[in-house]
Amino acid sequence: MKKSVISALAGLAMFAISCNPTPEPTPGPTPSDKTGTYGIYAYDKTEYLDFAYGGVKTISFCAQLTEGKVIPTALTVKFKADESKVADFNKGREAGTEAIMLPSTCYSFDPSDATATIMKSNKKSMTMEVTITGNLEKGKYYVLPVVIDSIEGSDEAGIDGTPMYIVFYISNVDKGKGTKDEPYLIYSAGDLENVADNCKTVSSPSADPTYFKLMNDIDMTGETWVPINWDNGYNKKIDFNGNNRTISNLSCVNHRYASLFGVLYGKVYDLTVKDAYIEHSSYAIGIIAGYAGTGDSDISREAYCTNVHVSGTVKNTGDNKNGIGGFFGRVYAGGIEKCSADVTIESVRGFVGGIYGYETNDVIFYVRNCITKGSITASEKFLGGIVGGFTKDNLSVENCISTMSIKGPWGLGGIVAEANHDKQDVQTPHNTVKNCIAWNPRIEATNYKNEHNWSSGAIVGFSSYTNTLTNCYRRPDMEYICGSATLYDQENSSASTPLTVQGTACDWTSEGCHNAPYHGKAAAKGKTASDVARDLGWDETIWDLSGDIPALK
Repeated sequence: MKKSVISALAGLAMFAISCNPTPEPTPGPTPSDKTGTYGIYAYDKTEYLDFAYGGVKTISFCAQLTEGKVIPTALTVKFKADESKVADFNKGREAGTEAIMLPSTCYSFDPSDATATIMKSNKKSMTMEVTITGNLEKGKYYVLPVVIDSIEGSDEAGIDGTPMYIVFYISNVDKGKGTKDEPYLIYSAGDLENVADNCKTVSSPSADPTYFKLMNDIDMTGETWVPINWDNGYNKKIDFNGNNRTISNLSCVNHRYASLFGVLYGKVYDLTVKDAYIEHSSYAIGIIAGYAGTGDSDISREAYCTNVHVSGTVKNTGDNKNGIGGFFGRVYAGGIEKCSADVTIESVRGFVGGIYGYETNDVIFYVRNCITKGSITASEKFLGGIVGGFTKDNLSVENCISTMSIKGPWGLGGIVAEANHDKQDVQTPHNTVKNCIAWNPRIEATNYKNEHNWSSGAIVGFSSYTNTLTNCYRRPDMEYICGSATLYDQENSSASTPLTVQGTACDWTSEGCHNAPYHGKAAAKGKTASDVARDLGWDETIWDLSGDIPALK
């Protein structure tokens, strides 16, 4: 009987530093013209990437139908590393770039028996992985040829032995060990793409993170980004030192928790992410992370962000009820301070904020000394210049300013949109909006219903009367479009001094106080936002107040 062929086509994953020549891969033999031909398909990009000394890289691959008919039965495919193919790989390579076989102690297959199943009539096998560690001699090329070793389940399947070459170069540059004293050093897009593999997982919040330090500005144009910590329990605890460098043109589209980090667990600081494009239809998304921290009943994984600056577009295109933000979609535990966002956010759902959308579970999270610019446009409620919604306790926004234009149906806020409007117990909640400046040029509610319900506010869209709302000011010429409602000044409020609506203290028994907005006070005519910040006592070691709008130093 004429046999169909499952072949390992010549894929290439190369890890090399930019100062070394990029050798051309040796082409493999032409696939057989027999029916039912399969090849090895690598899920990872098959191009030259940097590889850090002591790093780890996982290549995912499978057997995939490349031509001919589908084999009409289930097959078991076994892969192996084939040292005999090294000589073929080295044919025609430039002197000094010849590769040697990767030692067996430096790679492992998952599953360990290196087998994968092709189900009846399927075009792809189950996924295989090979994990490579880089504790090797610097300045040398290494190769791991992977071939199909055997096929079981049908006599219609054969093997031609064409390898998938996994090739890399250990840099002469010391790229660190991931410790506090010797962090992994990120010089290139390839190094950045290896962060996820180099980042160890931890079982306890008290465990040390993996440390990284950005050494160069990195342009991610043309790269398809996979978030660093998007699965496997979100246990990749990280300390990411941006070193006052910039990652530009980051693009993450239609990936779970689309963002740079996915789920941020640990710290990121002194970083700029410029001209990012983030898009998804269902999961929490933001430029830095979909989630800031996470946890369960037994453990809290906190996230902190300091001196980080983002710009770009965040776009939700579908049924996303999980939060959308310039920095984070949702927050769990931790805080953000001395950060800025200049973003265009578009969403078909609500809970959208210039910094974050809203929080999850019972959290403690703060936003301090932050500024947002740009615009928010959404088709549903709860859109805030800093935060989309407070729905839990122990949340705060202090010494922040927003200049974002905001447009949506209702429940809009220059600083916070929704602040526990449905909680009327005098004991809870107790959240804080303090010393904030709403310098938004325009807040437009497109589906306003009446003067008191479904409200939008210059500072807070609507609030529980137990929140602390203190010393907040709005732009005096703010364009406020909310049906027949108008802006008016309000005094500071707290649980002991309830919020007033047009001079009436809220006892939550009347229609007039339900969903009450908080507009703060209008800044004096002729004063700039920086004048207001100075009057509020903003820290001028953090803020530059020399211009009309405060800027972070």
